[in-house]
Amino acid sequence: MKKAGVLVLALLMMVPPLVFAESSEDASVMTGSKSGVCFQCPAEKLGRGMSNIVYSTLETPYRIGREMEVANPIAGFTSGLVKGVFWTVGRAVVGVIEVGTFLIPTRPLMHEFDAGWWTA
Repeated sequence: MKKAGVLVLALLMMVPPLVFAESSEDASVMTGSKSGVCFQCPAEKLGRGMSNIVYSTLETPYRIGREMEVANPIAGFTSGLVKGVFWTVGRAVVGVIEVGTFLIPTRPLMHEFDAGWWTA
């Protein structure tokens, strides 16, 4: 029983530096990774998942706007609505998966939301 307690304590002491690493360079120094991408940072993955959940609500209006720029307004609205609903559900599901598995290091499952259209 004491050995298991010591093992758990040792593992808990190793996690905070990775969770609270300031950048991917900090984490790569701690983990020995040279990739420059912080696959070992659970906090970064948690933030990515939370942003996917929040930004999923903006996918439908974004897709409608993009489609209306390329096609006529009625066809663009219809196709944009369909694409937007699928992207909304997809981004929300990916966000929930990333939040649920933030302690497991993985590559990003989805590209970041392109927010350039509403910050310009």
